[in-house]
Amino acid sequence: MIIEDKDIFTLLGAQSDPAAAVRDGVVVYSNHSAESLIMPKMTGRPAAALLPPELLGLISGPCRMDARLFDEDMSVFVMDLDGLRIFIFDPPLTGLDAAGAVAGAIGRGIREQLAVSGANLSLLVRRAIESSDVAAINNASKLTRSLTRLERQTDNSDRYFQDYKMTPSRKKIDLLQLIGDLVAEVNTLPLEPKISFVSRVASMPFLADADLMRVAVLNLLSNSFKAVRSGGSITVEFGSASSRVITVSDTGSGIEGLAGVFTAFERPAGLSAPGAGTGFGLSVVRKIMSLHGGWVMLEARPGGGTCVSLRFPSPDPALDSMPLSMPGPSEPRLFLLELSDVLPSEAFRAALLES
Repeated sequence: MIIEDKDIFTLLGAQSDPAAAVRDGVVVYSNHSAESLIMPKMTGRPAAALLPPELLGLISGPCRMDARLFDEDMSVFVMDLDGLRIFIFDPPLTGLDAAGAVAGAIGRGIREQLAVSGANLSLLVRRAIESSDVAAINNASKLTRSLTRLERQTDNSDRYFQDYKMTPSRKKIDLLQLIGDLVAEVNTLPLEPKISFVSRVASMPFLADADLMRVAVLNLLSNSFKAVRSGGSITVEFGSASSRVITVSDTGSGIEGLAGVFTAFERPAGLSAPGAGTGFGLSVVRKIMSLHGGWVMLEARPGGGTCVSLRFPSPDPALDSMPLSMPGPSEPRLFLLELSDVLPSEAFRAALLES
């Protein structure tokens, strides 16, 4: 059955979000919201009116990307239907200040309860160990894991609404070395599959916060570990020096629909099973990349799986004269927080004791 362009245009016209369509590199339709957001009378203009050419060239299939567009941070969904490329834009969220105040109040209340629960749990663990009660020790371990996850989500909530306090500690680091070392550390953990690391560059210097970069990649790896089943694969890859792109791809279950993937607290269809997470990780990745002037794109892989691309802007010319900082290894607690929902119980307990 052939889908008529006019039928697609009718659907896009009913969209409240800005939407447009491109055929053969030219805009052939734009709804009222798109013309209000981007520019009037878009029909007949080149596709570059919607996305910069360097972004357009990276789209090979259905994807969701977050980028700085039209002087706003926004998300855009892109897909192809019989040669017609469709763009649907999500304007920037509003009301985050009010939401942040509410989240902060909730977070303070949660942390007070966490402190009380943690003290009680410490007493429970000590008594269980003294009595050599295996069942009590196992139960205490489960409670510890649950409290740690809650602590992680509370911290992430604070960081999200405060833009990580808008003060990343940026130093000149080699992203290739940082992420390569991180992958090597994760590969020492009892997690399957082991991560493949591929690079087409000898180095990738950038002015960045090393801890935030680790958090971003660990969030993506955590998602991949949840999605990949027996026999699957996870790959971290550095592209060419000119592209400045890091991809984290897997052959997992994929995502059924890309709407809402960068929205905090939302889980797309296909990621609602127990243990699939809380829908916060990609919004954290989005925020970290935004703080570093970059953007993130998520694509459904042909044949199943997901590919997430982190694209970094061209470095400041002054970066060449800056000394290279050599970040130390990740603290065990970082793995504890970011991989607590995929680590086996034994490894979790070991990391907890080590931290």
